[in-house]
Amino acid sequence: MSAGPQPTDHEVVPGCSLTRRQALQAAAAVGAASIGTAASSGTVAADGGVVNGLKEAVTKAATTVAISSNPASLAVFVGAIAVNELQNSVSTSISADRHILHQHVHNEIEWMDSHLVNFGNYMQDTRPIASLEARHGMATAWEDGENSTTAYDYALQRIRQYYELPEFNNLHVGNKALLQLMYIHKNGMETSDPYPVTGTAYIDGVQSDSCQMRFTDAGDTQTVNWELHDGTVVDENAFDDIDHIDGADGVPESPVIEFRDFDTGDMLHSQPITQDVLDSYDPESHPLHGQGQVTFTSDDGTQYVTDLRFGVQNVGDASEDPSLGAQRAFDGLAWLDLHDRISTLSDDVVSRYDQSFIEDIYGELDAGNITPQQVRSPEGMARFLSGTDDPANDRFQIAWMQQFGFARADMSQVRGMAVNWTGSTDSWVDSDPNLDARHVYPAAKVENKRYDGVLFASDVPDSGLESGGQYAVGTIAYSGCGSNTLHAFDALTGETCWSQSQPSTVMGVATVPGQDLLFTVNGTSDGAIRAIDPTDGTEKWTVTPFSSTIPKALVATSDAVIVSASGASTIAFDVSSGDQMWSSNSASDSLSLSPDGDTLLVPDASVVALYANDGTERWTYGGLPNNATSAAISPDGNTMVCTGTAEAHALALPDSGGPTTSDQKWIKNSYTSNTALAAVTNEYGIVALANGDLFAYTLSDGTQQWQSGAGSGVNVLDISPDGSYVFEGNDAGTTVFDVADGTQVYSYNPDSATTFGIAFSVTDPVDGMIARSIMFDEGTDDRDGEGQIDLWNGVVEIGDMWDANGDSLTHVSDQTIADIEALSGTPDSIDTVVADMDQFDSQEDIMYTRDVQSILEHYGVEGQEGNVTTEEPDYSSPEYDSFDSSEYAEEMAALEEKIDQLESEQGSGGDGDGGLGLPNFGFGDGSGGVVGLAIIGVVVLAVVGFVTDLIPGVGE
Repeated sequence: MSAGPQPTDHEVVPGCSLTRRQALQAAAAVGAASIGTAASSGTVAADGGVVNGLKEAVTKAATTVAISSNPASLAVFVGAIAVNELQNSVSTSISADRHILHQHVHNEIEWMDSHLVNFGNYMQDTRPIASLEARHGMATAWEDGENSTTAYDYALQRIRQYYELPEFNNLHVGNKALLQLMYIHKNGMETSDPYPVTGTAYIDGVQSDSCQMRFTDAGDTQTVNWELHDGTVVDENAFDDIDHIDGADGVPESPVIEFRDFDTGDMLHSQPITQDVLDSYDPESHPLHGQGQVTFTSDDGTQYVTDLRFGVQNVGDASEDPSLGAQRAFDGLAWLDLHDRISTLSDDVVSRYDQSFIEDIYGELDAGNITPQQVRSPEGMARFLSGTDDPANDRFQIAWMQQFGFARADMSQVRGMAVNWTGSTDSWVDSDPNLDARHVYPAAKVENKRYDGVLFASDVPDSGLESGGQYAVGTIAYSGCGSNTLHAFDALTGETCWSQSQPSTVMGVATVPGQDLLFTVNGTSDGAIRAIDPTDGTEKWTVTPFSSTIPKALVATSDAVIVSASGASTIAFDVSSGDQMWSSNSASDSLSLSPDGDTLLVPDASVVALYANDGTERWTYGGLPNNATSAAISPDGNTMVCTGTAEAHALALPDSGGPTTSDQKWIKNSYTSNTALAAVTNEYGIVALANGDLFAYTLSDGTQQWQSGAGSGVNVLDISPDGSYVFEGNDAGTTVFDVADGTQVYSYNPDSATTFGIAFSVTDPVDGMIARSIMFDEGTDDRDGEGQIDLWNGVVEIGDMWDANGDSLTHVSDQTIADIEALSGTPDSIDTVVADMDQFDSQEDIMYTRDVQSILEHYGVEGQEGNVTTEEPDYSSPEYDSFDSSEYAEEMAALEEKIDQLESEQGSGGDGDGGLGLPNFGFGDGSGGVVGLAIIGVVVLAVVGFVTDLIPGVGE
């Protein structure tokens, strides 16, 4: 599962938001500036805009005026506008007063945080801009009469050149921060109570052998020769002809860093951040916390491994004034991670091109189907897609947004849709330097808010999005682990959202359905349950239910959070107050809830089912030969899978009372002495063994579908809200598997520590999961649209979809109804189906594929879906994902067929516009013009490599 481009979190500091639209505008401005510069510069006209080094790459890329008039682009331009201004902003004569120095550190933290957030967001959206650079190179080569081989070289070199500028910027911004901290340290060592700026390193990477990392007391610096990712060396002559970069020519003076013995203070090694140090960056191998590291190497080969994080001590009582407390002065990991991302992005964009595709572009240019200007212009691309050249037009804005990698509805069928959104429309970043990692929280939550327009989503399920479906957007997974840390990460991509230190091992995690509440239970003798607000990490309340037993199991309903410990008891607490609600003598190290939340399963000696509201016993299943270790009920509530130390049982659940051996569907008893855990989807029973083996069995008859394994020590097993992924917490962290075939999707182990608890921000079953998305709200006749809405961390329900004529789209036709009536096991009349099923009032209510599925499930004929005709999903896009022309050739042919269909349905709009509202660009009249535009649209969009259906917007 790959992570496509997604909406990102744009906040410089808390309270100062930068919307995605502003960020994309800033990125577009940079692309336009670079294209304009390259086209008009006398130094690049002869060589297709490809330059050797940074000189022409940054010439006139930004000016002081540009920064003052467009603050949003500050972090984009700050390194290029003036290295001398960065150097001059370093104060070398700071007053040697600890409070003043502390304030300087705080200011430096905010300045660097602004860069990391703003610049990091900018880099997230650079792929299409880098492609614009490539397009300019190939178009210029064609204009200069060069062959396609030269054009291919130009395209790749301009991509590399494009990423030189942000790489250069980021290096200098981080170096400026280090220089300032060096002078703060130098002056701090002159105060009566020294105020050092220090960090920690590990000698030869051994955790138990640490030393102090610090700046020199004299403030020593040294010239360093950094080499950019594409091989460009920033030498002393790099910027001779550039107005805004002074005689330093972009060659940095980097602070000398010392490594000293903690006990004796003896010098062990000293050096600046050289190219070798930058090249040693490893994003996940630090000996203490398993995150990033760099290595400084002495002449004798001794290695000093560090995360390059510097901190300062408190200068007063932090409990009275937090600004006086100790703080992290510089986050080297964040700086180096951004440096690494730039290199990765450069490689990624370059890898998408091949020469055969450039030859195809040349063929279209030679034939006159496209012009060099159209190849270069993103505005032209949006014009072709939307049918208008008015940037204020809704359709133009939709077409512009869809260029940034989002899938969306097939516009040849869908003109718009109504959605209901429950979740967040914004986010904020806690930039407290004392945090272990940057915390990104959802914000601006709305409840069941309706929007009308077009949804742009990434990582859409293979089946698409359908009317009537509910989809979890930006789902967060929470994991508790043995490193005394609670982690929040994107359930689809595995990217960390935030981490929070806990007093001890986090043995269990639970979320409350529909509420902003998260619970942890800690592995100490008091077994504290902590209620946490996941929107800001604050603690609501704490209770300590046990005096001497370590709890290991935790679940939550809308009313109660329930904790249990084997050999002790099971206790429920009110989710709002923490007051105890009930207690039961049945206890276990594993708890689970029925899908409706009414029944609590407690695998004790037997599987005991309790009423979740009061703890009274509902039923007991004692059919396992050994003590029960886990139990789970399928989302439809019809089947339970339970495990012991040697067997796994699947049982049909009766309508009343508990299951007995007569309800058994299947038994698996080949696990010897392995402890096993169970999880259930409507299709499979998933069983994980302690030795790391993971099995999926068909729920109906126990046929094994796949076997996988990720490591030993399985502690917790859970299913994603849509039933597509298995989350396994084991001794190495969290491993995620695809339910369909058991393939490993990703692993999440930032601490390399055991995972004991897993929970999700969305608790109710949904039809699928998608990544963070954008809704373009056009409004209705009675309501003005709100424009772009960022959807993050919530559930979107797709309502009605309509075509260009305003007619609702359905998946059901007369043939669908006839097929249902003809199935063996269903009534001969659809009227009988409607009478049998409460969800339908008439045949007209049977509209979507999900309705058909409900009918088949009601009559127990789920296996006959292939005999029922339904329309294709409403939400889909082409599957090509690179610049290989063969991948979109078929789509181009399909596009022409769709345009012909639209023309025949809508009729001619006059003046040769083909009836689609598209302007005539000289490629003929009527359908000929439209087909010409179709070819252009396909070629131009494929050059940029966006996943889109390439359909011009229809309807007025």
